[in-house]
Amino acid sequence: MRLKYLKKIAKKEIYDYSPVKGFVELWDFSLSNLNQESREEAVSVVASISYGNEMAKNPKKLWDFLIKKGHKSPFEFIRFPMRKDDSYFYIGIEHSLRNKRIFTFEEELHQRNFKHFVLSQISSRLDSDSASEKDLENFIKWHKQTIATFKVKVPLFVRSQYHRHRCCSYLELSRRYVKPDKVEFEFWYPDGLLNEATGLTFQELSYFYQELESMYKILLKIGYKPEVARSVLPQSLYTVFWVMKDYKCARNFYVERYSKQAQEQIREVAKAELELLYKYQPEFLGQYIKVIGDDKLGLYDKGGFTIRILDIQDKYKQMQSNDWNKDVKYVYVEYGDKDYYARFNLEIGLFDEKILKEEVNR
Repeated sequence: MRLKYLKKIAKKEIYDYSPVKGFVELWDFSLSNLNQESREEAVSVVASISYGNEMAKNPKKLWDFLIKKGHKSPFEFIRFPMRKDDSYFYIGIEHSLRNKRIFTFEEELHQRNFKHFVLSQISSRLDSDSASEKDLENFIKWHKQTIATFKVKVPLFVRSQYHRHRCCSYLELSRRYVKPDKVEFEFWYPDGLLNEATGLTFQELSYFYQELESMYKILLKIGYKPEVARSVLPQSLYTVFWVMKDYKCARNFYVERYSKQAQEQIREVAKAELELLYKYQPEFLGQYIKVIGDDKLGLYDKGGFTIRILDIQDKYKQMQSNDWNKDVKYVYVEYGDKDYYARFNLEIGLFDEKILKEEVNR
């Protein structure tokens, strides 16, 4: 697969104990909205995963097909910058191409380049004629600071936990359209099966998976459609999906899923993503809180001003004393000119601004 605008940055395998491993890949989509060709490439790559393909042979044809059929999800992976005080920022899915009247603007998208469409239509404060290479550089910079894109391979039960974070954009391999003769079935194996004391081995579990796969094929043979036949497949079946998240969505994901109370298999995904971001896209994590000094419940710096941890509420102190979610503190914070209840993951230093309770009095 030769790509002109998108780039796979790095890959990290997960579930080393399993004969079939999963993975997390970090991708760079910062050029995905540079021009119409780049948009077609991005949408084509993302949408093709549904049919088990890396990319469509004709991205333009697939683009037109998706618009004609009203399949809008792939267009969420094209994000538009908003401009404020000489800076660009994102506010999530609502500022994706899916929600920018794509069907009305389609001809305009074909006729205008990045400068004349994105900057004039989305950023009313910036006249299209004044768009420069510096504007494009800023757009790319702010994409990397505010958007992270991954391709993830995990078993179905982990996928379900991941997709609970509904503010992300997703596109997944569909077993409704993809049979195992195109993309073979692969299964995750629990840790510890090599220990004979458990009474179960990798080989024995493999026989069970093979039986279920045979049942799937029998259902197809006697006339059931793939979307029905797949119902006999186990939750350990691997799937692959694309996910794009803005930094506010990511903050919630990592605070929740990197918690020691999270299930081990989803926690390993969160850990792999964080390691890739810290190494290859640290500007994205720069949106998070940085600890000032050694006091882990003291002052935290965010974009030039501080957040002060005022108190841990008694209700949550009791929970934590009972070994409930010890690494995620529910705290009362002074945030700008307001006070909130919020969450802070002490282990990784990430702060979730999501308000757990309405504004409270000091």
